[in-house]
Amino acid sequence: MAASEDIQVKELDKRASGQAFEVILGAPAPDSKGEFPLSPPKKKDVSLEEIQRKLDAAEERRKNHEAEVLKHLAEKREHEKEVLQKAMEENNNFSKMAEEKLNQKMEANKENRTAIMAAMNEKFKEKVSVSVDFKQINLHHFSTRMLELNIPFFPLFFFFFFFFFPNRTRSWRRCGRTKRPKIPPQKKALRKTESYKRGIV
Repeated sequence: MAASEDIQVKELDKRASGQAFEVILGAPAPDSKGEFPLSPPKKKDVSLEEIQRKLDAAEERRKNHEAEVLKHLAEKREHEKEVLQKAMEENNNFSKMAEEKLNQKMEANKENRTAIMAAMNEKFKEKVSVSVDFKQINLHHFSTRMLELNIPFFPLFFFFFFFFFPNRTRSWRRCGRTKRPKIPPQKKALRKTESYKRGIV
């Protein structure tokens, strides 16, 4: 048997299925009554003022929480508004810059086109003036040469007229020609026959 000052263990019987013991506790000490009170402590009575104070504190916490939530939502909306405003400003600035670049490009193209047209007009005027001067020089030289050779003016006039107005002379020549009448195909076939050649028909 195992025993101690406060606990005693006594073996009752021993079987194949198990073993039984009896545990005997010692008597409690006289000083242990104050350490383990038998009855639970009484609850403190809560007054109406304390309950009301707790309710007011809970209401205040609820209001503070709602105010924080509303403040957070207001800050979030303000941030979204600022982001949207910034995006709109960037879009407007980009469109203005694109429009300015397009206008500058159009102005540059217009200036280049006007410069090219002016240069082409100058070249055309130079070519026309050179050709007119050349014709005048040739005409003057030819007329002086004809006067030196004592050639009459009338043939000279026709020569220059046909030289400077070739299209009109061609049209007049074309008008002066006589058109041949069209021969029908039956008459063409008749001409090929022997009787027509002999003069019988």
